[in-house]
This record gives sequence, C-alpha cells and structure tokens, in this order.
Amino acid sequence: MSLAALTQPDIAKMVEAAALLCPISYLEHVTAPFVLRLVKIVLMSQPKPPTFDLSSIPSSLPIWMGYGGNDALADISDVKHTLKELPSKPDLLYLENYGHIDFLLSVKAKEDVYDSMLAFLPPGNI
Repeated sequence: MSLAALTQPDIAKMVEAAALLCPISYLEHVTAPFVLRLVKIVLMSQPKPPTFDLSSIPSSLPIWMGYGGNDALADISDVKHTLKELPSKPDLLYLENYGHIDFLLSVKAKEDVYDSMLAFLPPGNI
C-alpha cells in the first residue's frame, strides 16, 4: 500500500524518505496458502490486483527496503520485479534466512534490520 500511495504526487510530496519492510507489490510468486485464498476472495473475478505505475514514484525520494530469502509473501522474484519498476535504486537489506514475520519477531531484528533502517532515515524524523 505504501508504494501505491507514493505513486500519488500529493502524497509523495509529503514524504521525505520511505523505509519498507518486505514490500509486496506483485503476487506472482506468493506461496502462503492463507494469502492465496484471501487474494481469491478479495479480488473475486480479477486474476491480478490493480496495477500502479511505480515509475511515477519520484526518483528523488530516498527508499530503503528490507526483504528476506525465506519470505512466502514478499518473494524474492516479486521484490526484484518491484525494483525493476522503480525509477531509482533503493538502499537494500537482504537477509537470506529471514521470512516475513522474522522482520518483526526475530530476537536479532534490532541488529539485523532496524539499526540499518534507522541509519537510513533522515535525522530528526524518527
């Protein structure tokens, strides 16, 4: 939802930087059964979610993304697809052994994830 919101010029102007954990922009490689069922219920007759022009996100907007190699929701292939669509190259943090929930519940998340994220964000805005 954050990336979709940032495609709107009025919203993008209000944001100084964006830090995204496990961004889910594409669903082609999602393997989590619950999410697959939910997508079918919510989208009903639509085979894909509505598209957003990620290239309309301002290239001047600093973006940080953290994603993991064991994520059944933000699959590496889908994250790479997202990266190709963005007009600029975000700062990336890839953690091979992290799944989606590990970014929140890992006992090492502070050192593995949040120290990097906080260092990226502009001072005084945390």
